[in-house]
Amino acid sequence: MAKLILFSIFAALFLAGILFSAPCSGDNRVCAPGNIAKKCVSGEWVVEECAIGCFDGECMQCEPGEKECASPTKYNVCEENGKWTIAVPCDFGEGCDGGKCSQYTPIECREEGDVRCSWDNEDIVLICNKNLTWVNYQYCEKGCAGEGWCAQCEKDARECTGDVSYKYCKESRNWSSDVICTDGRVCEAGQCVPAGGALCKEGESKCASNSIFVCDKKGGWEFERNCLYGDVCIQAYNGAQCGSGLEKCFGWGEFEQYSKEEGVQYANDGRQRDCENITYRKYCLDAEGKSNLDEFEEKSEITCGEFYMKCEYKKKGEITFQRMRDGWAANCTSVSYEYVCKDSGIDASKEKEETQCGEWVQAEPQKEKGIIEIILSSLLGLFGIS
Repeated sequence: MAKLILFSIFAALFLAGILFSAPCSGDNRVCAPGNIAKKCVSGEWVVEECAIGCFDGECMQCEPGEKECASPTKYNVCEENGKWTIAVPCDFGEGCDGGKCSQYTPIECREEGDVRCSWDNEDIVLICNKNLTWVNYQYCEKGCAGEGWCAQCEKDARECTGDVSYKYCKESRNWSSDVICTDGRVCEAGQCVPAGGALCKEGESKCASNSIFVCDKKGGWEFERNCLYGDVCIQAYNGAQCGSGLEKCFGWGEFEQYSKEEGVQYANDGRQRDCENITYRKYCLDAEGKSNLDEFEEKSEITCGEFYMKCEYKKKGEITFQRMRDGWAANCTSVSYEYVCKDSGIDASKEKEETQCGEWVQAEPQKEKGIIEIILSSLLGLFGIS
């Protein structure tokens, strides 16, 4: 029986998560985990984070049981639903102080010319007169805001200020400076949209409550999927994504060089080559597309040049001759080498010579040359003919 009850509760919660994430209709309001209030606007859930809490789909204005002064002679009480009651008047001869009625003391202002919003009428600005008492000063069509000025706009209002610019209502209920539409977009009803009337660019995605919508070929938003129960839809720099809300990474940047080490690799035969070990890093990007330096991936690449001898012997010259011993002869070759270094050049102190001879063979007897043969051999030698 207990298992059946637990399963029913889980199923109800899961179904509730799906229903709250799905496209909506009418003006429905619901509360979601995490002090979130959801209101259905034009078929999509609009999410509002509540500072105090959520009750029946609306953010609570106050803590239940809390009291505050509504005017010098009236006070408000916070009800169980988190809303203030209609102002309750104090008894005759009493005034409100700190949310409580007590013996009435006129509330005076400190400096002539100071302004503030009226306690009794949210459309009236009060001014401090020369007698240092508050009097009506100005009527505001859109209500009194801030420390005593007429609001210029309603909360969350937006208006086009030109074909490609708009302004929005700030928290102070004053208009912002002009915001320019980018990427060739134009302003319609206070929103930047692609030229030609489309609401979005193909492939774009956005969060609507806890669902992801994708822009189709016609420039309209099309429902793609709901985030699973327990996940939230996050509007990241690269589009809408479902996640826990605690994610640090929404994408990765490009690999960039982080460090470089230089070294030498040696071969068994004494040759060597110069090498570089380059480390590259790419960093995780947060929802705004900024690099998170604590989260990264790393790779290394080693590149080397051709092998070479830093110092080596190079052939300098070669001569051939014949050695004679006791009637025997051997043909020999002598090769001289110079020692050359890549950096410092020739080292004369390390020159060397290597001689190799063939087999010893019996020498042919020398016959005496006649005078004519000697003269002819000399003439041929003068002309380089042997």
